Amino acid sequence: DEQKTNKDSLSTRIIRNSLFWTNDIYPYQKSKYFLPISVGINYDMVKYADSLNSKHINILSPEVKAGIRLNKLNVDFSYSHSFSSSYFDNDKQMNIKARYNQDSTDNFSLYANVLVMEKTPYYIYSHYRAGKLNWEYEVNKTKTKNINFGIDLIKSLNIEVSYFNLQDIYSFDKNLYSSIYRDANLWQVKFNNDFRLYDFGFKGMYVFQTSDNNDAIRVPKLLFKQSLYYEFAMFKHKLKTQVGVDLNYFTKYYADYYDTKTGLFVRQHEEKIGNYLYLDVFANMKISSFSFFVAFTHPYAGMFNYQYINTPLYPHEGFAFRYGLTWNFID
Repeated sequence: DEQKTNKDSLSTRIIRNSLFWTNDIYPYQKSKYFLPISVGINYDMVKYADSLNSKHINILSPEVKAGIRLNKLNVDFSYSHSFSSSYFDNDKQMNIKARYNQDSTDNFSLYANVLVMEKTPYYIYSHYRAGKLNWEYEVNKTKTKNINFGIDLIKSLNIEVSYFNLQDIYSFDKNLYSSIYRDANLWQVKFNNDFRLYDFGFKGMYVFQTSDNNDAIRVPKLLFKQSLYYEFAMFKHKLKTQVGVDLNYFTKYYADYYDTKTGLFVRQHEEKIGNYLYLDVFANMKISSFSFFVAFTHPYAGMFNYQYINTPLYPHEGFAFRYGLTWNFID
């Protein structure tokens, strides 16, 4: 928003153009072996503007992607490197993905991903000029290493274990004093489900996670989203209907506070949020190309001491009734 009503705000505009060549345009599934390749370059024009200054940054990022497709094994590799006369110079990212499918039914598969990245922190962490808020910091690149392993079972269940190592993480506190955390580690275990049991459906995600530096990486120990629904058909099986509930929950933790002056989420140590179960009731109906839904969101809002806070000082919405419809005239 360049027409700023708040003189302490920061606007960001990014325009990207990409030019690349690839041979990955053929139905390689018909071939026993295939080597997909993509080579190209990305150009980004980035503009930052506060109430006193504006900054244009031009970034060129060559990128290469390659892979191999075998009967049961797929491997993909990608690498990009940015060049700029000022900010974001020498940012780089490498990603390797591998997946093994036991057979063509995809009922059992294993996969692993490796990500190594060096990225310049967001511009506001190093430069800002607005009223009484002024700073000019030298910043290091934030270095991220991530590796995860996963198992897909019968197209309905997924288990994934992830490890993250982050170095030189920047943050501000509520008084907008900058801090840098040199090293932090995060471990995660995810469980995803999406299956049917007779006429009942289950779709959800559970995440268990822990960090060895709770100031650098702040996350709840447990969070989950789970949908439970009953599916049936009416009017000679033409009107397909789902009736169910959505559940959302996360354990208590010191969530970041939103600073309206800078548009940043900053550290706070005064208030924990979480340990509150959100429940929504819904019904979905579909007949031919017409679909309709109704939902009662958070129907018990206000009954348990108003503990439904998503971000400190910003409560989750209360009870609401929602509805919507979609009608596709051309299939």
